[in-house]
Amino acid sequence: MKFSTRAGALGAGIALVALSVFSVTPANASESTPSNPYGATVVDEAGLSGPLYLSDEEGESTLVGRDGKVGLTVNPVAAGCSWTNMTVPLGGAWYTSVDGCSLIGATNTATHLYKYEVDSNSKGNPCVQGRGYTKVGTSWSASYQAIGCGKSGSKTITIGNVITVSKVKAQSIGTTGTALVFQ
Repeated sequence: MKFSTRAGALGAGIALVALSVFSVTPANASESTPSNPYGATVVDEAGLSGPLYLSDEEGESTLVGRDGKVGLTVNPVAAGCSWTNMTVPLGGAWYTSVDGCSLIGATNTATHLYKYEVDSNSKGNPCVQGRGYTKVGTSWSASYQAIGCGKSGSKTITIGNVITVSKVKAQSIGTTGTALVFQ
């Protein structure tokens, strides 16, 4: 995982972020402070629930434990965002998913690698968009970007220096509804 100029602060800094994350209130923080070394803005209260993943500029995520330790986990399989289920009814309307995994963007250019796959028993064909963030002045604005249409897809989307959850929008473009999973 690459953290460019923040690599030295990773070990000590993330412990402070993870420990303070559960008591942070929404704010437009834009600078690092001793209690929030990455200056991450809470844009989604749901992002304060664990497990949390620290996202870097290349879309890689590392598990942050409740004890503040980075990259350590009892179960190595759990070291990435787990898959979240979503169903999309027939009709062409866009539907928003439930919350996916909790994310902390380490820098203004931090990204999350969104992936989706249609369930093998589903005959549907969706178009899927992933939620990212863009800095506008001193705050962050959410927007959805196309991941793709079809049985599976992936795209790296900028989430910026925020604390949030992964979330997608999807619509069925075929003659049936669709069941899918996303990360």
